[in-house]
Amino acid sequence: MTTTLTQPERIADGTPLPFGDQTFTFGKDVFELADSSPLLRDGDFDGLRARMAEDGHLFIRGFHPPDKVDAAREFVLQALRDRGNLSPGSDWRAGIAGPDNKNVAFFRDIPVAHSPQVLAVTDGPHTFGFYEKFLGGSVLTMDKRWLRAMARGGSNFFHYDSAYVGRGTLNRYTMWSAFTDIGLDNGPLVIALGSHKDERLKATYGQIDMDRD
Repeated sequence: MTTTLTQPERIADGTPLPFGDQTFTFGKDVFELADSSPLLRDGDFDGLRARMAEDGHLFIRGFHPPDKVDAAREFVLQALRDRGNLSPGSDWRAGIAGPDNKNVAFFRDIPVAHSPQVLAVTDGPHTFGFYEKFLGGSVLTMDKRWLRAMARGGSNFFHYDSAYVGRGTLNRYTMWSAFTDIGLDNGPLVIALGSHKDERLKATYGQIDMDRD
């Protein structure tokens, strides 16, 4: 299921990470996520469940088939090019933002967000197979793919996914998948570690459901 990847160099303590209007520092405010790829590679689903319960997330390198990711990335970059969102005269495969430097959300652009290339990644048999083993039975997925491309320097700030994709239940998982290599300058995912155990946060913001409230 997984692909063996070359491990990147560890991020040195003291490295700054701009995030919105904040700047975090590695080793002080922000840390690298624990890699759960070895657990999946060994088929240790008990270990994966235990880590999910403890950490509130699973970080898995090489989860998606590289050829599927490559096809999805090229399709999305072509869509960005065709909509005038890339830098004029640049190689569209480089994905360089245009002078407007705008976030591009494909939430309601079904031909892109639900294209065969994108769904081969997000809804592929490897994805469903993982969740069926992880949860121990048949699984369902929601009818929306939150595909987006972020502008340089942009962020979605800290938020609960459940507030936007809860659909009336907290009994579900969300999956974040990058279609490009994600360095510190390219829009990494930032998780508020331990927030899944913050009872006050869970009882307030964690109860919001955009479909209901």
